[in-house]
Amino acid sequence: MGAFYGSMLIIGTAAPLAGDFLQRVKRTAYVLPLSDSHAMVWDKEVQGFDGVDDLHRVASVLSVPEQTTVIGALNFDDDVLGLSLYRGGEEIDFYLSRPEMLDEPEERVGDADVWCDTLNVPWLKAQVRALFASDDVTFEHERHTAIAAAFGWPAWVAGVSYDTIASGDTPDEFPRDQLVHITPA
Repeated sequence: MGAFYGSMLIIGTAAPLAGDFLQRVKRTAYVLPLSDSHAMVWDKEVQGFDGVDDLHRVASVLSVPEQTTVIGALNFDDDVLGLSLYRGGEEIDFYLSRPEMLDEPEERVGDADVWCDTLNVPWLKAQVRALFASDDVTFEHERHTAIAAAFGWPAWVAGVSYDTIASGDTPDEFPRDQLVHITPA
């Protein structure tokens, strides 16, 4: 069986508030503060095909505060990688690695220019465009790892889910001691 995982990377003013927000809206999640302006979230309901609507709801709200961007990631059985880019409460771009597998129009493969401009790294446009378009990928977590490396994110951004954290099955370099487990009050 391939990888099923979902996560959200929060960049900006909402990052330090993510845990409080998730608790207020009664979500069950792990939050990992990375810095004053970056946090990772693994929501229990945001994993695989069933997590698409929950990802959109949570990421949209987390991206509302000014200067906040949320990158939502879903991997479907290591066959399809979906990456959503949110800002101002809206999904501004959506990358889908294999739209044909989900009966999606082919033009929904993502716009590297939008991603790089939004993330303030215009010099990466050609590299991200190539990663988005590459057919030389066996498993989609490999593509996600390469995209994470291009943007300077930790390698474990790809492949970790709420369930892998809960079971203790995380990479050695994963900072488990900094996790905050959020549960409904």
